[in-house]
Amino acid sequence: MEHELQVKPSQTTEILVERLLSPDGLDIAGSRRHVRARPAQWTRLVGRDQAFDQITECWRNVVEGRPRLLVVMGDAGVGKSRLVYDVAQKARKDGVVVATTRCFGMAGAVALKPVADWLRHPRIQRSLPTLDEIWRVEIDRLIPDAAGDTDAAKRERPLPEPLAASRAMVDAWQRHRFFEGLVRAIIAVGQPTLLVLDDLHWCDDETAAWLGFLLSRAAGAPLLIAATARSGELARNTEVSQLLAASRSAGSLIELVLPPLGRDGVRALAASFLDRELSDEEASLLVTATGGYLLYVVEALRSASDLDQGGPLSPLGDLSSILRRRLEAASPHARDVAALASAVGRDFTLDLLTEASDLEVDAVVRSVDELWRQSIFTEHASGYDFSHDLVRDAAYALVSPPQ
Repeated sequence: MEHELQVKPSQTTEILVERLLSPDGLDIAGSRRHVRARPAQWTRLVGRDQAFDQITECWRNVVEGRPRLLVVMGDAGVGKSRLVYDVAQKARKDGVVVATTRCFGMAGAVALKPVADWLRHPRIQRSLPTLDEIWRVEIDRLIPDAAGDTDAAKRERPLPEPLAASRAMVDAWQRHRFFEGLVRAIIAVGQPTLLVLDDLHWCDDETAAWLGFLLSRAAGAPLLIAATARSGELARNTEVSQLLAASRSAGSLIELVLPPLGRDGVRALAASFLDRELSDEEASLLVTATGGYLLYVVEALRSASDLDQGGPLSPLGDLSSILRRRLEAASPHARDVAALASAVGRDFTLDLLTEASDLEVDAVVRSVDELWRQSIFTEHASGYDFSHDLVRDAAYALVSPPQ
C-alpha cells in the first residue's frame, strides 16, 4: 500500500500481515514455508565481486561519453540476470535512467519489441516532445502517439520515391531514417542511461541491427547497453553474432563470462539465505547437487525439506527434480495456472490467464498470488513472467501430451 498507493496501512492490516508471516500463522495453500523463506532477490550478491568491479569500471568509461555494449555470458542458471539486476538497482540509486526488457525464444517474435519497451520508459517518454517533428514521426511508426500527435503522423503521407532509384534503395533510405529517429529518442534523455536486455541470444534481427546502429551513432552519449546471453546459443543467431563482431572491432564491446559459483561462493550464498553457516558435509552436498549454478542453489535451499526447522539439508537429488519439487509443492490450482502460463512461452497478463483458464477468476488470482509469493512468477510492467526460463521449462514438462 505504501509503495503502490502512498497510503499507510491501517493497524488491522499490519496485524493481519504479522499473523500471515508468523511461524504459527495461517497456512495459505500450503505455502507458509515459502512465504517465510527469503526470495533470492533479497539475499546479498556473493561470489561476483570481480565481475561487479569490472562492470563498475565499464560504467566509468560510459559516463565519460564512451557508449558500450556489455554482454554477460554463461550457462543457463549461472546468475547472469541476477548480476545485471544488481547493477541496474545500484544505477537507479545513483540517478541513472534504467530501462529494462528481454527477448523470448518463441517463433514469430515481434520485431523491435525490446526497443519499443525501452522507449516506453517514463523518462524517455518525457524527452520525446523535445525532438524535431521529423524524428517524432519515425518514433510514431513504432509506438503510435508516443511522441504526441504530429501533423505529419496524422497525414500519413507516403515518402517520395526518387525517379532513378530502385525500390531497395528507397527502403534502405527509409530504414536508415527510421533507425535514426529511434536513436535520437534514446540520446535525447541527456543523462546517463542504462538499457538492460535479457536473453540477447533470442534477439530478433531488426533489434540486433538497430543496436549496432545505436552504438555507432551515440558517440559522446553516456549510454551502456547491458545484455545477458547463453554462451552456447549465441552462435545460432547470425545477426547477433555480426553485432558482437562489429562491436568488438570498434572497441565498444565488453564481454564478461560468468562461471558457476565456487565452493566458498555457494557457502556464502547459503549462509545469507539460511542465516546460518553450512557444515562441510552440507556444503559438499549442495555443490555436488547444483554444480554451483546460482538458480539451482537457490531452488535447492528453498526445496530443502528441513528449511523451516533450521536442521541439516536433506539429499537434494538431480537438478531437474529441484525445480519439479518446487512446482509440485504449490496448490493444485496454482500448478494448473503455472502449466497454462508455461504454454504461453513468454510474459503474460492476468487477463490472459483468466480468459484462457477453466478456473474461476478468484481462483486464478489466488493462484498467481501464490506463485508470485513463492518466486515462481515475477512481476513486470506488462504483467507477469516466470522467474527463469528453466522454471518455465520445468512447468511445461509437467504438462501431459493430451493437456
